[in-house]
Amino acid sequence: MPDGELLGEGRKQEEQMDTTELVIFIIAAFSFGAVLIMKRDTIAPPMRRFLALAAIVMILSAFIMLVYAFLTMGS
Repeated sequence: MPDGELLGEGRKQEEQMDTTELVIFIIAAFSFGAVLIMKRDTIAPPMRRFLALAAIVMILSAFIMLVYAFLTMGS
């Protein structure tokens, strides 16, 4: 075993980010938010609050990951 392989020095320093999962998550988060907005009258109030908070967290994290992907795209 060559020296440094245990430390991961044999791998590439910068690996390309696979954006497939990110695109799927962004589409799912925004679709979930859109469905909640369209069906807000038919959801029970206690469940509506929980689903709204979950949608906010998902959309916020999707937006942050999208901005991070754009910022690291060129490097």
